[in-house]
Amino acid sequence: MANRKLLTAQEVIDLTGTRTNLQANFIDPHIEDAQEEHLEEVLTSPLYEELITELNAATFSANNQILYDKYVKKYLAQMILHYALVFIQYDIADKGVRVNEDPEDTSRPTGTKEFTLLRESIRSNAGTKYRKLIKELTENQDKYPSYTPESDTPDKVTVNAGIIIH
Repeated sequence: MANRKLLTAQEVIDLTGTRTNLQANFIDPHIEDAQEEHLEEVLTSPLYEELITELNAATFSANNQILYDKYVKKYLAQMILHYALVFIQYDIADKGVRVNEDPEDTSRPTGTKEFTLLRESIRSNAGTKYRKLIKELTENQDKYPSYTPESDTPDKVTVNAGIIIH
């Protein structure tokens, strides 16, 4: 089966400016879920599948290369981090949910208030990148013939104060 991930965990770490000691295994399991939840509907399925196919073949069209490098990667990296952050902060085990604490790490896990603020900040940043991506797609539909918003998005998507509303 071909790779379905549009970004690697390391690219997410690099693009979001997180600390370099963040382990990729905290991010990697959430890449495809975040892609499917946050990107496929935005791009529409035909364009989404086209980007995956071109990435796997290492043969992006010139327009898709620009779209991928300048818009998709930046938006998707923020959404993956937003999606994975809960699993970075908390550990789900057979005895329940607990805050992740590394006994060798001297830092302390953040409180709920700070954690929520961080997630909101990441989501807001993603909202900015989302608007730029949508603007690129709608203003340049001739460059992206696989982008078919009228046939692939059943819900109207609006952005209000950085919040994506379906």
